[in-house]
Amino acid sequence: MTSEAAPKAVRLLVVDFTPTGNGTATGELKAAIFEGLGATPIMQVSCSGDVFDYSFPNADKGLYRPANLDDLLVQIDWFAPTVILARPTPDHDVLWMLALALRRRYGIPVLVWIMDDWLVGLGMGGQRRAFETSIAQALGEAGLGISICDEMSERFEDLFNVPFRAIANGIDAKGAFQRFSARASDPNEPFVFRYAGGLAHNMGVDTLERVADAVSQLRQEGVDVCLEIKTREYWLAEEGERFAGRPGVQATTSDMSRPVYLQWLSEADCNLICYNFDEASHRYVRYSLANKLPELLGVGAPVLGIGPADLPTIARIRDLHAGFHLSNAKPAAMLRCLRDIVSRRTELKAVAKRGRDVAVQHFSLEDMQARLANALQTLALERGHLQPGDDSELFRGFGTANQTLPFTIIANPIPVPQAPLDDETPPMARQRYNPPEGPEEEAPPPRPTSETSGHAMDGLITENARTSSANDGSSLKIPQTNTAGLPLTLDPPEDRNENWLEDLAHDAERFSKTARQRAIEMQNASARTDKALDPSYLVELSTAEITALNGARLDSEAGSSFKVSRNKAAPGKHGLISTGLDKPVGGLQVVITSIHGKVEFTASGETLLSVRRPGTYDVVFRQPKWLTKIEIRCLESMEARVGVQSMKYLDLEKAKQRA
Repeated sequence: MTSEAAPKAVRLLVVDFTPTGNGTATGELKAAIFEGLGATPIMQVSCSGDVFDYSFPNADKGLYRPANLDDLLVQIDWFAPTVILARPTPDHDVLWMLALALRRRYGIPVLVWIMDDWLVGLGMGGQRRAFETSIAQALGEAGLGISICDEMSERFEDLFNVPFRAIANGIDAKGAFQRFSARASDPNEPFVFRYAGGLAHNMGVDTLERVADAVSQLRQEGVDVCLEIKTREYWLAEEGERFAGRPGVQATTSDMSRPVYLQWLSEADCNLICYNFDEASHRYVRYSLANKLPELLGVGAPVLGIGPADLPTIARIRDLHAGFHLSNAKPAAMLRCLRDIVSRRTELKAVAKRGRDVAVQHFSLEDMQARLANALQTLALERGHLQPGDDSELFRGFGTANQTLPFTIIANPIPVPQAPLDDETPPMARQRYNPPEGPEEEAPPPRPTSETSGHAMDGLITENARTSSANDGSSLKIPQTNTAGLPLTLDPPEDRNENWLEDLAHDAERFSKTARQRAIEMQNASARTDKALDPSYLVELSTAEITALNGARLDSEAGSSFKVSRNKAAPGKHGLISTGLDKPVGGLQVVITSIHGKVEFTASGETLLSVRRPGTYDVVFRQPKWLTKIEIRCLESMEARVGVQSMKYLDLEKAKQRA
């Protein structure tokens, strides 16, 4: 099969309880990732309570509701999937069992996508054993799993002995995020902290309440500051009482469209990411990366991450110098942190710019889309013909959930139907189309003024302000100052024996080996090969001509800046640089800004450079070398790519003259 035909083999059935693009973190993540799959047919089965829904995310934005299970199976049989992407969760185990049954029905693999470590909350009972057994079986058949970050991949690779690939959220710097740039904080306006997201008890609501305490106290001190919270209606009903009646704190439902939501974030003086410090919350999120981190960085406002220092999200902010981070649970530290940020607001634009640069370089949505496309293509081509099996015992392990649907009957193999034409209408779909109602507002809510910033949120459950329930201590005392160019100047603690601001070495003890390696790589981002070249003798290859080869794609900018993407091309040469040099040179310097997969630079059959990470690389030749043509090979992935900022050569004549 040719590389051009390969993508057509993928017909993706997604089994996940949150519909694509429904405003939730996982729904918006799927919408962003699936958009990069282009013309790949996608069908999703989701659920609302005990009722199934289905949709075709890349075809229309409608949500369909089958009349019954038989109707749903008619739709899926018509769709004829070749790969299933499923996100198992304990609260929706019926969906997971449906995915397992459908894999037997069609003899196709299930690609398991795990976004948080919910297994730890199941104890060691029968439900956990049923999930671990079934997930292990699906992973073994697929030979691959999907996680949300490297730390989670490491965790589940150890548990299931199957490689995991990290696919998280990202930003499209040339798309929806192109209009954003670093914003300066206006000292004549109230300082606005903003938080968008859930208020789950096992994630971050306790810490967010501590932020609300600090904001209210700052207002009592005369600081014109406020905290705006946007969350879903469910969370506001569950936890809104915590924030009622507090001066300077307002919480409302997030009824904004995505463009309006991003604009709202961009107009904040500082956006927040909050994690609790208790052990139960730490167990749940210790391997998770916040879906909203890339977009918070990408909108051009500073980010403050609060939580234990070893959590992946906090570690990314720190390791990449992307914003502020505070890992001290004490209210006094929180108060000093917020006060220091507010008081130095004129310096925040530089922090915001650094954060946006990090988002563009390290959270490329295009890279995430390519990883998923490559994984799906591999499964469809190499694992698309599974042998039938008897899963009756597997289904029985889920107990009462097994009584809901006849999973053993669904799992009976059927002949795979002929894939429908792209313009063919699903059976009975026209009568079941229910277009979603989008928000009516076209502009984000106005920023608070000095007159409105002190207003408290209307009471949702009671008009009386609730006192903070957060305790002063923490079982995870991993203090950490920020390293984003604006150090927190916290006063010394009253207890001189307790060091609130411990050094990075202490934090590193709690990192996973992947996180430790990443920290080392970031510190040595400009690691050199062999010995460094003297920049005085380097000349840029400004006249070089770049050509894409073998079906690869080229994005050429000015001078020697370019980007080569393998673009599903077959193995071989994917780029050719005609240097224009008419003389031998003493070395080569390549500045790589982004990379996916492994990339080799060769000349006359000799490998000059073989790299996997961004950085500045110097190659010093033992003898002068003719570099009339340099070949580029993108390896290890059908979507491998490399972005080069500049290429320079060591001019021997210039060096000789200087000598």
